[in-house]
Amino acid sequence: MQPQSPIPKILPLFDDELPGARIVVGLSGGCDSVALLHALATRATPSAPRSLRAVHVHHGLNTHADDWAGFCASLCARLNVPLEIVHVEVALGPRVSVEAAARKARYAAFHNACGADEIVALAHHADDQIESFLLQLLRGAGVRGLAAMPEYSQASATRPALWRPLLATPQARIRAYTISHGLTHIEDDSNANTRFKRNALRLEVLPAIEAHFPHYRVAIMRSIVLQQAALETVNEMTIPAAQIGPLSLEILKEVSLLQSIERFRRWLVTNALPLPPAARTREAVRQLRAITTDQHFRLQLTDGWELRVIKGKLTFEKTTPNNCG
Repeated sequence: MQPQSPIPKILPLFDDELPGARIVVGLSGGCDSVALLHALATRATPSAPRSLRAVHVHHGLNTHADDWAGFCASLCARLNVPLEIVHVEVALGPRVSVEAAARKARYAAFHNACGADEIVALAHHADDQIESFLLQLLRGAGVRGLAAMPEYSQASATRPALWRPLLATPQARIRAYTISHGLTHIEDDSNANTRFKRNALRLEVLPAIEAHFPHYRVAIMRSIVLQQAALETVNEMTIPAAQIGPLSLEILKEVSLLQSIERFRRWLVTNALPLPPAARTREAVRQLRAITTDQHFRLQLTDGWELRVIKGKLTFEKTTPNNCG
């Protein structure tokens, strides 16, 4: 008897909340995304059809990248799932890690490949969530960072809606699922390179933690839940700033400086814009609260984004070498 899918209790809830959703699986070809695609594809029946397709992002960074794309094509053909392969150029630069640059290119590819009514399903699991929490902790993050990845994120101006149904599922269970269903997958050799911080954490740091704190996963997942609850409280306080597109400066001026900083951050997050360092954020908000509607304001963010104030509204645009000021 085969074990149950690792997501039997999550998909029905998702179907109830978002009936008829069009799902696009972000398929790397690795163990986790293969399991997710298989679980979703095999749940569809003639009486309960599912709109499902997959997108594979070809980063061109690994000599095996073409083989990985071919593997994904074969898998999708066997599962009768339409596949789109998107080739991207990863923009590497100073002070930008390969991981961050590839992730940026990948999410941009999802955004461009997906329609407004589609939801991208990603195979991040509980171990990924724990790693994200610890990486944010080591960077000195606040509640937004320590809340790690949400199960569901609404679409923004630069990202499609994202769904991570396996966040509570340990990777060991996902691997057991692939074995029980006879599924093969690719192994990315770069995952063994401890030059990358996440790999070093997974391969060197976490085993040492587990040796002394064998139940660390449960404890950290509990902390993440608490941080997410705290973030909900912050979000409720900053609802006026949770809007896609231009933001009226009055929304920042009508509350205290600390509250307006949180509203500013909420607006950036809602629009999938990069967050400046804490000191720079505080100074930017202080300036925004002081200017009048006929004054202009410009703030360069990372990733080529620039904030401007035009006629009393804070807005953003993607800059180019020719219009960066």
